[in-house]
Amino acid sequence: AHTIGSAHCSSFSDRFQLNSKGKLTRVDASLGKDYAAKLAKQCPAGASLSVTVNNDPETPALFDNQYYKDLLLHKGLFQSDSVLVSDQRTTNKVVELANDQQSFLRVGASRS
Repeated sequence: AHTIGSAHCSSFSDRFQLNSKGKLTRVDASLGKDYAAKLAKQCPAGASLSVTVNNDPETPALFDNQYYKDLLLHKGLFQSDSVLVSDQRTTNKVVELANDQQSFLRVGASRS
């Protein structure tokens, strides 16, 4: 998962839109409204191509299970990660990893 790192606005900004009056429209309903508003402020229309946002808004520099907790709160930066909680086959694993830091670390260690 994307627990550490950052992404350029262009890699996720298609999930929301701001009109000329600054009103937010979520294009992707799997993205929480408050989180979408935060992202829209960090990545306004016309933002420099060099602007990035942390993948994990809570603990961006730690290798931890917070990203999975965020997915359950509809704070998945990427649509490809947000879909993990829209299918019961993967939701169960997200819940397991979100609720158990040690399980997350075991899975992470087995993939390195």
